[in-house]
Amino acid sequence: MPSCLCASTSHGCRRRASTTYVVCVLYDSNLAAYVTARLVSALVLSRRDYCNAVLVGLPASTLAPLQRVINAAARLVAGLGPRDHVTHALYQQLHWLPIAQRIEYKIIASWFISRSLVMCQTTVYHLPADT
Repeated sequence: MPSCLCASTSHGCRRRASTTYVVCVLYDSNLAAYVTARLVSALVLSRRDYCNAVLVGLPASTLAPLQRVINAAARLVAGLGPRDHVTHALYQQLHWLPIAQRIEYKIIASWFISRSLVMCQTTVYHLPADT
């Protein structure tokens, strides 16, 4: 199930990435870098966080197609060629995490948010009585 989910998610991301690339090539002269980043974020990276709970603990070989999609999106946004290294653009320029760390981050953030909501609901404030 998880490998099938990774395959369908990476296929959907690749399809959206190729659509985004076509849009960016057609309007490259008038399209600013931030608009390209917004398009990639809306069309490709929104699928990256889909069902993170299912993807926790999967081997790197299963997550590799998703990482390749992230690398292709980073190349598109940063304007890199197919043979250029994407690591610098991922970390320094775009501030994107690799897929394995992104999954862990989203799970921990979800846990923290749910935990803080529970703590807020169970906290009872006792005011001192006026004497």
